Amino acid sequence: MKNTWKGILGCFLMAALLCGCGKSEDEKEVALITDGGTVGTASFHKEAWDGIARYCKEEELTYGNYIPDEQSTEGFEKAISEAAENGARVIVCAGDEFSEAVGSMQSEYKKIKFLLLDAVPVDEDGKEYIRRNTHAVLFSEQQAGFLAGYAAVTEGYTNLGFMGGEESEQNIQYGAGFIQGADYASKEKGLAAGQVTIRYKYEGSDELKPSVMADANAWYRGGCQVIFACGQPMQTAVQKSAETLGKAVIGSNYNQSSLSDSVVISAVKRVQEIAYQQVGAALDGDFKGGEKESLGTGHDGVGLTMAYTTMTQFTQESYSAIYGQMAEGKIKVTGKEISSDPSAAGVENVTVQVEEAQTEE
Repeated sequence: MKNTWKGILGCFLMAALLCGCGKSEDEKEVALITDGGTVGTASFHKEAWDGIARYCKEEELTYGNYIPDEQSTEGFEKAISEAAENGARVIVCAGDEFSEAVGSMQSEYKKIKFLLLDAVPVDEDGKEYIRRNTHAVLFSEQQAGFLAGYAAVTEGYTNLGFMGGEESEQNIQYGAGFIQGADYASKEKGLAAGQVTIRYKYEGSDELKPSVMADANAWYRGGCQVIFACGQPMQTAVQKSAETLGKAVIGSNYNQSSLSDSVVISAVKRVQEIAYQQVGAALDGDFKGGEKESLGTGHDGVGLTMAYTTMTQFTQESYSAIYGQMAEGKIKVTGKEISSDPSAAGVENVTVQVEEAQTEE
């Protein structure tokens, strides 16, 4: 009888020890902080989430996402603190809205590795500030824009549009690349100078406004065949217009094909794959702490969604050829503002018609 009780007691002790060595339900070794949205629908954050999830499942790590109570630096900082308290070893944030939060919290949690995608951390004065526990990854929007413009003209479009929100560095680079890509394809096809036109506009705000859809309607009715829309509010409005009028849209940042049948292709930042790689680097000792880098075609950081395109003339063969030339450095693309003077970037065949942003009273 004594031996029986000893055996039972031993089993209880072993079970207790095993539970004590296990991971708590709240522990998340890798954490993604969202901008307030979920990771269940197509978005920039879903791309990051899918990359994190893939890596953590392969390595049997705990992971989770944290949705801030409010979309502000304070709200992001609070979510980061929660992730840190739950045992995060790597915290991933995506977008320039996280620049200040990561800039401050990287000092608060020096043993945690921060991965900031598509932005650079800044201090309270707005100056770039990257500690050794943080790696910032940027993407070459000008190369993604070039591919979008090249694809559009190769497909046969000659009346194009570019619509961005604020005149931000990201939108400037997308637009500059789009012009250069369209011009390159125009020359390649032997089109006459001026045969390809691009209506070009910054809407002056990244907010969703009725004026954006009104502009898209006017452009499409005026003969515009496809609009490259940059920024989610822009894309939402342009897609609605295109759906109504039976026109085409080129998406940006991430795959937009599931959001609208009007999207013929998307120029994307390969956030999913980069998140997968960089989380692995952070945990395997190959983390580029204290650095920022910009990833383009040479690192497969940007590209087009060929698996989801409805284009027929711009083929996989066309894509592979132009992508290879860019990756090898044979085609140089400037990210500087060139819409007012395209010739400064060697643009000769494409005519750019710049429209001024409307000022709100």
